[in-house]
Amino acid sequence: MRYQLRGGQVIKFSESKHDPFIDFLKGICIILVVFTHCLSQNIEYYSGFELWGRVAVPIFLIIQVFHIYKHGFEFKLPDFTKLWTRVFRPFLIVQMLIAAILLTFNNSVTLSLYFEHILRMGGYGPGEYYPWIYLQFAIIAPIIAPIFKRFNLWQLLVFFSVISQASEILYCLFNTADWPYYSLSFVRYMFLIYLGYILVTKGIIINRFTIVLSIISLVVTACFCFLPIKYEPFFFTNTQWKYCHWFCYFYISYLYLFLLRKIFDKISVCKKMNGWICYIGSISYDIFLFQMFYFVIIQYGVNKILLCLLPESITTLIFCRIASFFICIIMPLLYKKTKDALTPPFRY
Repeated sequence: MRYQLRGGQVIKFSESKHDPFIDFLKGICIILVVFTHCLSQNIEYYSGFELWGRVAVPIFLIIQVFHIYKHGFEFKLPDFTKLWTRVFRPFLIVQMLIAAILLTFNNSVTLSLYFEHILRMGGYGPGEYYPWIYLQFAIIAPIIAPIFKRFNLWQLLVFFSVISQASEILYCLFNTADWPYYSLSFVRYMFLIYLGYILVTKGIIINRFTIVLSIISLVVTACFCFLPIKYEPFFFTNTQWKYCHWFCYFYISYLYLFLLRKIFDKISVCKKMNGWICYIGSISYDIFLFQMFYFVIIQYGVNKILLCLLPESITTLIFCRIASFFICIIMPLLYKKTKDALTPPFRY
């Protein structure tokens, strides 16, 4: 839902019914996730991908906070049954399949090396950290919900920015290891809880102030990612997550989401394209899990087949990456479509 304000514009998600824009956002984000894992480091760096493509996890987490807070700010415990059924059981099934195949067919992976990797990384496959971050958000966000009723907008801004900045300084002082202590921790995303609260209560507000704030946030993010400056002990940049600092999230939650809303409105006239992106968003977690399995288990075989069929060249290597991208998106889509077609409609 969207409406105009004097001197600006506000976009709000629907709190009472299904909102196709949320599915659209999830569709764009999971496409970016898969695209991320298909890019080489050089292409990612020189295309500035960290600024426009590494936004998926923050947006997913903002949406998660929105769903937690849209019904109010009362203290509550998470629904552990739902977390297990929807998030962790599928994740563990995929991890068990990966483990069975690696330990059976890959002689370089021993049981001790496997468990060492699991304890350090949280799982096998790109994005293995995300379910653990999701779990921490699912537990912490509803527990701290009452503080949003006790303090006003600016007091909460000070609270979350101070806590986030203090954590940056502590990570610097202790020279925290990237894996597992930093990468598997929700702390670098903690400020998104505040931005999710803004989304629920105020909406995505676009005016001169938020545009300027977004531009400053984008410039600061670019500095973190591309300028070889020592930011310690104020910002913990001795990590692969150089774009994950509390001030970097302003441009994502305001300007970036606003631009995606504009795109959503423009392509809504093309119902097929809009429908496919929204459908991809509705099965985003299935795609996420499949791409983990694909890049660990299947990708090597696909690349080997393609390199046997085509002459080895830069073009062939690019084609391998394109093939990986489409396989990761299309296979879960085909599975879901087939499953829906074979499942008889429920009758009362």
